[in-house]
Amino acid sequence: MQVQFLEKPGEAVELQNVERVTLWALDDPQSGWPKTSLPFSRALHYTVNAVPPDRTFDQLQDDIEGNFKRLGVLRMDVDNLGDVFKNGLGSYATLARLSTLSFHLSLYFEGWVKRICDDPRFAGKVYAVYAGGDDVFLIGPWDIMPDLALQIRSDFARYTGKHPDLHASAGLAFIGGKYPVYQAADDAEEALQQAKRQDGKNAFGFLGSAWTWPQFEQVKSKFDRLVRIVDEKQLNGPQAIIQILRDLTEQKAKRSTPGNKEVWGPWQWRGAYLLKRMEEREKNRAELAQQIAAIRDELDQENYSQLNQWGAAARWAQLKTR
Repeated sequence: MQVQFLEKPGEAVELQNVERVTLWALDDPQSGWPKTSLPFSRALHYTVNAVPPDRTFDQLQDDIEGNFKRLGVLRMDVDNLGDVFKNGLGSYATLARLSTLSFHLSLYFEGWVKRICDDPRFAGKVYAVYAGGDDVFLIGPWDIMPDLALQIRSDFARYTGKHPDLHASAGLAFIGGKYPVYQAADDAEEALQQAKRQDGKNAFGFLGSAWTWPQFEQVKSKFDRLVRIVDEKQLNGPQAIIQILRDLTEQKAKRSTPGNKEVWGPWQWRGAYLLKRMEEREKNRAELAQQIAAIRDELDQENYSQLNQWGAAARWAQLKTR
């Protein structure tokens, strides 16, 4: 066997004394396939070979805006894949159909995840340790990785036609630039397994908790609202709202009940009082006061049942804006 690496598609194939050639590409050839006078076949094998150009982990970390300089380590895979292959096709489980199912899963995690990493939001920032088969292991600036996880998950749902038995779970860990990658893999795997312990899975382990994807989208929405309030480039509101929400969440967590039944407690009237006071202090800034009032009203209407989401969003916003 002889191997030749071609730097550009137009380069000549110079293998000698061979009967046939296989031309391999790791992505769609943009300028056509190389030419050869030998008998040949073509093989396309997508590879998520994303590597930030000329950037070490430390440099990626230093480029992050704000004072929380960390990398995010994302592990993600398809839930119950063994059951899908064992039982998913039922009486139609021929060797050809199982092979096709395997191919199409690989096509998504090797081919389309590559396209996601090339998106302008993530391009040049994500390091692909591994992506293939049915799982991914990606490292990048911590603040873009939740969006990357959401994008991979939402595109996979579209790819499968939102099939209820085909979904993925993920876990995200934060590390410093010099942290050993093998240990980072274990940390992210722990967050992933936290998600996998949820009934039905289809979840995301993030900031010490496991969320279903719809729940995490709600946390993300709350995070965006809090960042808008406290970010000095936006409404430049009081950072105290973040600490208030975190304190209220901790108070409620200490009063957990069997089955997590909702209970009344001081976090409700303290939250109403503190947020009302904050709104009144900001009455000369109408939009800011309106945003604070909206959070207070939303908590009240839901009887503070979603306070854990606000607590997670507040912690996330604190890391983003500190």
